[in-house]
Amino acid sequence: MVERGGYLACSATGMELSLKAREALEEFVRSEPRGVQDAPSHPGTAAFRCPVDGADLTSDGRCEACGRQLPWAVHYNLIELHHHP
Repeated sequence: MVERGGYLACSATGMELSLKAREALEEFVRSEPRGVQDAPSHPGTAAFRCPVDGADLTSDGRCEACGRQLPWAVHYNLIELHHHP
C-alpha cells in the first residue's frame, strides 16, 4: 500500500481504499497478534500481503511471519467492495 493524494492505494493495482477500509487496516497494523481464528479459506487471499510486514498470507488470512490474521470482514471489504482494475 502507498499513500497517494491523502488516500491509501494498492501499490500493485493503484486501487484506492475507502476510508473505512483504511481505518480497518490501520487498526490491524496497530493490533497485537492474536490466536488463529476460524476463518473461511479463500483462494484470493494468497494474493494478499500482510499490511504489517509484507509477507504472504495463507488462505485463511494468517501471516506466518508475524502471526497476525487479517479479519474476514477486512478481507471481504477489500475483495467485494473495491473495484479491481
